[in-house]
Amino acid sequence: MKHTVRGKRSKKRTYSLSTQIAASSGWTARYRNLVLICGLFLLFSALGLFGWFEWRRYGNRQTVQEAIRSAKYGRFSDAEPILRHALDLNSGNVELLKLLALGLIHSHKLKEADVVLSQWCDASLTDAEPFRLRMDLRHNRAMQFKPGDEQERHKELALADGQRVIGLEPNDEATAQKVVWLCLASGRFEEANRICRSHLEHKPDDPELLHLQARVCHSVGDRHEAMLVLEKLLSIRPNFAPGLLILAILHYEANEPDKAIPLLRKLVAQKDGSPKEARYHLSLALAKAGHTEEAKRVMAEVQLLNFERDTAQPGVKDSMAVRVRRAELLFGCGRTEEAIASLQTLLIEDPKNFDAHRMLAIYYDQRGESAKSALHRRRSTRYEANE
Repeated sequence: MKHTVRGKRSKKRTYSLSTQIAASSGWTARYRNLVLICGLFLLFSALGLFGWFEWRRYGNRQTVQEAIRSAKYGRFSDAEPILRHALDLNSGNVELLKLLALGLIHSHKLKEADVVLSQWCDASLTDAEPFRLRMDLRHNRAMQFKPGDEQERHKELALADGQRVIGLEPNDEATAQKVVWLCLASGRFEEANRICRSHLEHKPDDPELLHLQARVCHSVGDRHEAMLVLEKLLSIRPNFAPGLLILAILHYEANEPDKAIPLLRKLVAQKDGSPKEARYHLSLALAKAGHTEEAKRVMAEVQLLNFERDTAQPGVKDSMAVRVRRAELLFGCGRTEEAIASLQTLLIEDPKNFDAHRMLAIYYDQRGESAKSALHRRRSTRYEANE
């Protein structure tokens, strides 16, 4: 009986142990399956994420290539938004920055081009090209401002870019000459002199460099050295207009206007060179020689040229005041018929323009036509009083 009981207990223990082992094996299998499922999920997630990144990179590359093709072979107006979108995806892409900057420059969007050029400069600190382009752009923008703080600020920015360019490419003679001009304009004569002499060591007979050296010498008051440089320059290029202009200036500043006037008349008649600058100095030389009336007429021609340049700027309207001022300058230049025709056309459009009537009154008074002078003077007074 006891053996039977023990046998039953033994079987019970054996059964219980087998049940535990079986249960443990089930949990292990389920755990293994769970780990396997989680692993596969993570693997496929990683593959999916990798594929998504690769697809996006491929899409970005396609966008960049499309932007480049549009800029090179299409219209810039179509290419610009694509280039900007591509740069949003890849802001440091130098090729995209270059294409966008050049397109903006050619489209005369100078303010926007300055921003993009600055990004290009930041992305290519050892490349002279973006700094060279930005120098030219900033100098051009400076010339659009009237003399003052804003113009000087843009010239300083242009000069800094030019200095960067010749620091990166010391043999860039064209940029060096522009830097010398900017140095002269800002009164940095020592730097201008250093750059000029440095380049003359390699090209001692270059007319442009010799002309700039003469300018530098004149600016610092070294007339003797300037004359020696000009003598060498004009022996190489006798009709070199910029050199003849400096020579004429040196003559009339030395109280030799009779030597300066023929040179300046010759330069004014030439289409090349700087006829406006030559006219200005001719006026000064004529005044110094006692030819007062002609000096006034020539100076009026200079003022008219400046006026036409200023009124040609974008945004300047051809108002009645502008037209009256143009007629006044035409009178000063001796172009009387043009001035009269301009004022008569103006009075057809605006019969009560008292400034135009006043100007005609002065003109007819000078011609001795008192009746016409009195008529326009009365109208000028009456219309001004009614304003």
